[in-house]
Amino acid sequence: MSTIEELYGEDEVFTRENAADALFAIGKIPTAVDIATFWKDKKKEPDETISREELIELSNTLKDGEDALREAFKVFDKDGNNKITKDELKTFLQAADVYGGGMGDEDGMIDQIFKDANIDTTDEEGEEGANNAGLDVDEFIRMITKKIFNTELLAD
Repeated sequence: MSTIEELYGEDEVFTRENAADALFAIGKIPTAVDIATFWKDKKKEPDETISREELIELSNTLKDGEDALREAFKVFDKDGNNKITKDELKTFLQAADVYGGGMGDEDGMIDQIFKDANIDTTDEEGEEGANNAGLDVDEFIRMITKKIFNTELLAD
């Protein structure tokens, strides 16, 4: 994984948005709260920028992405069997009120997440990626990082 020093020049400045992108590029997973808190602590307005040195400072306050995702996995894995089932994911998303107003699975989103993320199982009908057993931590990490890098970073 590259470092901020390798990717960005000394005179580079960062908005909130491109600071998050830069942090993702070096394997950190900042939240909007992490970014906003850093700006506030630095007494910066939301539209102000930070320097490369300040970005390095922010980076040093964040966990590596994989470590953070391993901790997040434990939140989903309610029964502690090192697998996230469809029901565990659905329960978590509903409790977190994802997308506001409650979240069902009318559109098959959870099935699609499992199908896309799974690489090692096939269901009784021979459908690859069906994953009736659940996602293990490595599949979970691949799924999340794939979503981050394929949607958030490439959306610009």
